[in-house]
Amino acid sequence: MKRTFFGRLLPGMTGWLILCAAVEGPAVDDNTLPDEKNGWVSMFNGVNLDGWRQAGEGSWYAEKGELVGESLSGRAPGFLCTREHFIDFELSLEFFPEEESAAGIFFRSATDGKDIMGWQAVLATSPEDTSGILETHGRGWLETLPPRRKIYPVPGKWNQFRLKVKKNRVKVWLNGKRMISLKDGRIEKGRGSIALQVCRTSNGKIKYRHIRIKTLDK
Repeated sequence: MKRTFFGRLLPGMTGWLILCAAVEGPAVDDNTLPDEKNGWVSMFNGVNLDGWRQAGEGSWYAEKGELVGESLSGRAPGFLCTREHFIDFELSLEFFPEEESAAGIFFRSATDGKDIMGWQAVLATSPEDTSGILETHGRGWLETLPPRRKIYPVPGKWNQFRLKVKKNRVKVWLNGKRMISLKDGRIEKGRGSIALQVCRTSNGKIKYRHIRIKTLDK
């Protein structure tokens, strides 16, 4: 029997799974910056896309020590995926949205042509849009921030993003404030790459820099 794309992403799944997602406690501040002496490794050499591959319909290139993604008007979003798979890790980076849109960081993800499946930390710059954890081509939003707790990236400025994924737990920080703390059974079974996204907008452009990762012990 032919394995489905989602089956490749989640090996060993049979039948229906009963899954739950839980948010833990209030948001807390965490302004700790990554230290390369403590297991952090740079994921971008500042000059080219070595270690990465493009998917979707965006345009990606290195410029002035930054990773730049541009959307193509009227087409699907673009993704820049790591060639290496990362399961349990902590990721730190800075991103610069040039207009009101949304930044997306995929984890334990896999691509199929121009499409991508997996989980995404969505950071919307507009209060009209949704921020949270999204499962693409699956259950949809697993957790979103209520209006009273929403924290927004600032367009036209550098924003700090941090993501920690270990087993069934996902935590997200934006500019030192914890946004999400989520537990989910299906995420624990996921395998795949990290991917940066540029959204489909008329003049979408986003820049990334200081991209560092630390793998976590089992």
